[in-house]
Amino acid sequence: HAHACVQWMAFGSNPFNALVPLYANVHAMPAYLENTPAVVTTDSFYWANRLIAALADARFHENAAAVEAYQEKMAALGHKMLHETDAAVAGLDAPAVPEKLAAANSDLASELKCATEELLGKVLYTTSCAMKNGFAMSDNVRE
Repeated sequence: HAHACVQWMAFGSNPFNALVPLYANVHAMPAYLENTPAVVTTDSFYWANRLIAALADARFHENAAAVEAYQEKMAALGHKMLHETDAAVAGLDAPAVPEKLAAANSDLASELKCATEELLGKVLYTTSCAMKNGFAMSDNVRE
């Protein structure tokens, strides 16, 4: 019987990232987590996390609550995924397990990407509003 081995992984700057559980014993990892291209892109968790860290660090106290909510959300989703996937693979024959584990990794990576993009938007907004030449919706209001 194949074991559903799990590693909790963190990519990037730990104060601003989320720990996510990933199953080992799979044939491929989700591209969002596996790919760290030379070009900065939010299609890579590594780069998205670096952008969040650069922005959130500049206004740490104003961004801390959003970062903590993101970390807690991802921890809860990770535990839910582990519980559901472990139950789903418990009765499977060993050759069928890696495909189920890879699918669970992929599903979690999709949730992680959405949550990370949402956090990036929040910290970008918070930090950019504090710029000396800040951005705000009221910039478009004419009196």
